[in-house]
Amino acid sequence: MLELSHIVPLPGEAHSLDLRPPKKKPPTMLDMANQSQAKIMDDFKEFAASGIHSRNARQRTTAASNIFQSLRPCVLYFLAAFCVLASCAPITVSAVGLTSSVGFGFIIMSSILYTVAAISCVFFVRRALKSDDFTLALDKLHKFVVTFELEWGQVTGLEWRMYALAWVLMVAGFGAALGLEEWKISQEAWQVDLTPGVYDIATITRIVCGVLSFIAFTMCSAAVVLADYVQSHLLLGLDKSLDCWCCSVLDGDFSSAVDSWNCMQALLKAIGKEIASGFLAAQTVGAIGVIYVLASSVTFAFQSRFQLDIAAVESLSSLPLLLLFALNMRVCSHGAALTEKCRAIPAFVNQIPSQDADPIDLDRTYLVRFIADSSAGFFVKDIKLTREMFMKNFIMVGGILSGFVGVLSRFN
Repeated sequence: MLELSHIVPLPGEAHSLDLRPPKKKPPTMLDMANQSQAKIMDDFKEFAASGIHSRNARQRTTAASNIFQSLRPCVLYFLAAFCVLASCAPITVSAVGLTSSVGFGFIIMSSILYTVAAISCVFFVRRALKSDDFTLALDKLHKFVVTFELEWGQVTGLEWRMYALAWVLMVAGFGAALGLEEWKISQEAWQVDLTPGVYDIATITRIVCGVLSFIAFTMCSAAVVLADYVQSHLLLGLDKSLDCWCCSVLDGDFSSAVDSWNCMQALLKAIGKEIASGFLAAQTVGAIGVIYVLASSVTFAFQSRFQLDIAAVESLSSLPLLLLFALNMRVCSHGAALTEKCRAIPAFVNQIPSQDADPIDLDRTYLVRFIADSSAGFFVKDIKLTREMFMKNFIMVGGILSGFVGVLSRFN
């Protein structure tokens, strides 16, 4: 009798009958694409020899990243817990009946959405900064831009001032909304019937909760604005790097341009992959905020019989939510513009004057085809962000608003 242990397996026959799944998950096409992009950037040495960097741009990127990286996890957890608890303070004030108005609803939503956006954006930005692929891509981006003597810092200097101004307006708007609520309570139209002793306690409670929520909002809005600026800063840098690449290909050396474009498209995809999660989180929170503002404003307009003075007072508290949406749309427009510029590059290469007498240039044809097939642009979770998608956001918001107005008009 033959023993099974001595049977030699035939060629192509499995040596074991172990049907358990492999311990290590097999790589997917996306994993292999990410590894390929990192390998392409690491192997491209044309700009690695330069020891100079774009000083202002690097200082801005480093300063922004240092703010997120310098905080220890225990400090971040403490700040996150404080912001979450402080954002619940307006909810508590409204729940116990100390105040109730549409404007205070805007304050509650601002506290909640900014807290959610701050926590998610800080988490995703810190995760991106710890990524080796992101560090490599960012270093390549700085060296690529400075090689063509373009001062990236000048490009984003105005952007930084705009974001700083937006943060000041956010904080001022939220503080004004809290002060407006106290003023409305003192007016007869918004007064709540309370005994004198209870009224004093309610006033103190509102003030304490308002101060806590204001402090939390100031920190959360700063984190959100800083995260949006980092994304905008990188997208503008990628946009200018495309201009640099177009300048490099004007000499007609289409063969070497294939190699440089291969690095460029890997650079675009690597940075886009790392900032996509934070971008998506910020866009989602901003969209929820503006939809809430539109729905609440239309509802209150019908309830108040379109009394414009009262509706205007209530709507002033929605300024932080509208500013958040505006900042997110600006970042989104930068991403869409980056994709559109990548779309236009094949046509740009086609119209470069040829140095040869023969109008048919096979190297140029190959480069154009190579650029088109690389499908470069700004991707959010494997979805390319285009201007068509950017415009659809406004169409969707307008459709929701018109439908909501139609439903309310039938009930009134």
